[in-house]
Amino acid sequence: MENINQHQLDNFNEAMLNVRRAHRLIYQYQRRMIDLIDFIRQKLDFPPIYNGVGGWKHFSDPLYRSSKNDYFKLSKNNWAWDFLCSYEFEYYLGEKFTKERANSSESSEQYAISLLQISDTGYFDSKLDNRLDVDNFIPEENSASKLLFYFELKPKQKDWIWDVKSIALSKRYCKSSFTHCHKTEECGNKRILYAFPMSSFINEESTILALQEFSSYVEKYAGISLTVL
Repeated sequence: MENINQHQLDNFNEAMLNVRRAHRLIYQYQRRMIDLIDFIRQKLDFPPIYNGVGGWKHFSDPLYRSSKNDYFKLSKNNWAWDFLCSYEFEYYLGEKFTKERANSSESSEQYAISLLQISDTGYFDSKLDNRLDVDNFIPEENSASKLLFYFELKPKQKDWIWDVKSIALSKRYCKSSFTHCHKTEECGNKRILYAFPMSSFINEESTILALQEFSSYVEKYAGISLTVL
């Protein structure tokens, strides 16, 4: 085995120092994201996320536990991305009836909201098809971090379309330049995507302003008024 010279050792130790810093930084970032999502949940008058479905990891596969044991099933085919939930994560706020339904015995319309945390648009801004080619993602300083709101309103007795999984891998919707769009499907479902840069959620005041902006867009194109407490 080739001897390790001092230069190699110094480079390795510096890399490990950066790894330790990165993990602590990601912890602080994700702690803030959890607090932010809970604040948004409260302001939009949804129940606590842990009382509902919760969320899904996107961009890569989750790690699955063994059915008989408590360990994760790993293989040589695992992506390194599989170990990083926070790169792109969906927080499902839940389903609600419109205000008309809330005070009536007859169902009318029902809506649901998910929040998609996109921590880095570097892949989505690139022309790559390979999510493992990290060295050729758009440089970090030219990428963005975003929160993408997915809203769907469905009429009585209609099924949800709900395709956040495909949206989460879409370069059209997850790139840094995407802002918003809306569509009414043939079945009558109305769907809205509305993206904000993470800088829109620096504090409570800016977050409420963002939610009011989102609510105004929903009212304009879906015809219902969201509660912003």
